[in-house]
Parts: sequence; structure tokens; C-alpha cells
Amino acid sequence: MSNLNDRIYIFQIDENDTITYVNDNWLKFAQGNNAEDLTPKSVVGQKIWNFISDRETTHLYELLFTRSRETGSNVEVPFRCDSPHCRRFMKLQIIPLNNQSLEFRSYILKEEQRDPIDLLDPYASRSDEFIRMCSNCKKIFIQDNQWCEVEDAILKLDLFAEPELPQVTHGICPACYDKFQELLKDLRSSTP
Repeated sequence: MSNLNDRIYIFQIDENDTITYVNDNWLKFAQGNNAEDLTPKSVVGQKIWNFISDRETTHLYELLFTRSRETGSNVEVPFRCDSPHCRRFMKLQIIPLNNQSLEFRSYILKEEQRDPIDLLDPYASRSDEFIRMCSNCKKIFIQDNQWCEVEDAILKLDLFAEPELPQVTHGICPACYDKFQELLKDLRSSTP
């Protein structure tokens, strides 16, 4: 049976948003999720923004970091970190430290096993087409502001009919955008 501390994934950034520390659990989790090339040497010293794929998500996290630093308040962000065979419902805590540094603690709240989803396999062959996934909740954009779970999106977009899967790009769905705005509003109201 694993210790609860084995499932806390921690990293820290300095006042310039440079990663200064990752714990062993964080590295094991990353390497176990198709990021085998991540090592302390390849992560520490890098800007956190090098690991966030889209501008919209980057901007929202920049705002959260700024507000957390200004107010000295912890922030909790629910998010998903899925793999081809598993849905992971997680929580991220952003904790202000001394000198404008921040610590990030991620926890797995719930895991749901599923049949492997090729669309989420980073090694799958890809076409030149793109589909957009919410970087926070992992839902896929269909049309007219409609977002749905990846399994439903595969059916609705008839991806099985295509010879190759589309490339996945990221953004934020309206529901997650609203959650971020609510977090920012709560932080503004706690300004000293």
C-alpha cells in the first residue's frame, strides 16, 4: 500500500517563474505519463511557461500567480491530468513562499480507468488537422461553444473514419474560464 505522501507532486518556482525544485514524486508521475525525458536537469532552471502549451492558459495562470503573490493567499485549482488509459481528477494548490516564490502541490482526487484512447497517445500518427482540447478539464471543442468528453468527441467528430488522428492543440473551455475568473475574483476580495 502506498503512502499518501507518495501521491503528492510538488514543484517550486522563484520570483521569475523559474522552476527551482521538483520532488521525486513529480518526476515519477511525469515520466509515467509519456514524459520520460523529464529529469531534474531538464526541468529545474526552466521557466514554468515552457511547459504550458497555450497562451490562454498561460495568461490565466500568470494572473493567479500574481494575485497569490500579492495577497499571500493559497489558491486551489481543480484540473484533470488524463492519460490514454485513465482519467485523473486532481487538485493543484498554489502556496506563496518567501521572496515571491510559489510552491505547487498536486493531488490525485480520483482515477477512472478506461479503454485506451488513441487520440491521447502522444506517439500516435497524426494528420495536419487540429482539434482543440481544454487544458484544464480535457474536454474537446466540437462546435458552437460545445465541449464534450474525449470519447464523445471521437464519435461526434467521426474520428474513426479518418486514416490518421488530428493533432491536439489546447485552450480553455468557457466553463473552466469562468472557474478561473471566480478564483481571481475570490483572490481580489482577499487583497490586504
